Amino acid sequence: MVGVGFGPSLSFYERDKMPYTFSPPTVEEGPAGFGRLFWRFRIARSNTLLVYGTAVVSERTPGVDETLAADYCYLGGHIYNLGPTEVTILTNAGYGANITYVA
Repeated sequence: MVGVGFGPSLSFYERDKMPYTFSPPTVEEGPAGFGRLFWRFRIARSNTLLVYGTAVVSERTPGVDETLAADYCYLGGHIYNLGPTEVTILTNAGYGANITYVA
């Protein structure tokens, strides 16, 4: 793995100049419990996206080995700056709604 959410040859300064941002998807879930309060209460929990070449895998709690084996890793709960290659991969995988253009 090159770095968590970072491309192979981009510095932090170059990464900040990228025109797209990405926030990994969330899932609405209730806490464990059987009371009536738990039926109505929902929590947004983030998923982590692991990119292997052009394949994108969504994981709730990836292990260290899975994270290190991925080309790109987008941990849930963070916002990432993307380059054009990453935008293409994530859009083709169906995560285009989570990508925002920032001029």
